[in-house]
Amino acid sequence: MKPLEKCLQLAVETKWKLSDHQCSMHSQMTRVINHINPHTVDQRCIDDCVLLIQRLWKNPTTARRVTNVFKSMIKAGQRYSELDAQLFVDPPRVQTVRRDAIPEEQVEQIRRIYDRHGATLLLMFDLVSKVGLRGFGSELTQLRVKDFHVARGTLKVSAKKGGHVITRKCPLNGTLVSELVSYINSRHLQGDDYLFVGREVSNLRTVWNSVVRSEVDPDLTPYQLRHSYATKLLRNGVPVHVVQRVLGHTNIQTTMQYAHVLDADLEKLKEVI
Repeated sequence: MKPLEKCLQLAVETKWKLSDHQCSMHSQMTRVINHINPHTVDQRCIDDCVLLIQRLWKNPTTARRVTNVFKSMIKAGQRYSELDAQLFVDPPRVQTVRRDAIPEEQVEQIRRIYDRHGATLLLMFDLVSKVGLRGFGSELTQLRVKDFHVARGTLKVSAKKGGHVITRKCPLNGTLVSELVSYINSRHLQGDDYLFVGREVSNLRTVWNSVVRSEVDPDLTPYQLRHSYATKLLRNGVPVHVVQRVLGHTNIQTTMQYAHVLDADLEKLKEVI
């Protein structure tokens, strides 16, 4: 058994023994070892593994989390003298996410752009901007007809976080409910059918990259629509714990990061008082 394989075995038998995430951590490290598994582990090997993790897991936050799993595995090997105690794992830095909202007038400008490109793209844009979806990613592509509750006017949204699927119910306004009903009926979609096909979501991204960034702002990202949604809720007096729920945040501190955008509103109060 090669050194990294032995480290993985030791981690599973000791440090990860009682962890709920043992299976996912084992799977992640097996994927790394399948690419890099030398007979001798030195610092260059460790650094190469960290770089490999960044290539295999493109999301910086996920890459850092997987690197910490790798670090835990290496420490298990060091604890039981399988590896040199001087070896160290340096997790990649994660840039702090700026939660900048897109001004409402720009959101309306973007909406008019999608209106020019057809009803389906406009409906997808409205769902992202008026439900607080995480950009044009899996939260949008994984939506099924059965997730839409017409009578309650809600949409069940699923997101995979930390190896777990977290669901939330998002409220829809009356116009969006009517548009979804008409869309589903026109396509004769059934319960397990996905609302949108891959080609349509691809077109949604293409319009953003080629038209929105050209006509509105080259630095805008679809994820900022979520920030705009959160900001609008807070500015209209929605309690922060309710905003946390509809955004699907497990930690309210994440939701509180949106509060900084309200500082401008506080400055405006000076003009009143």
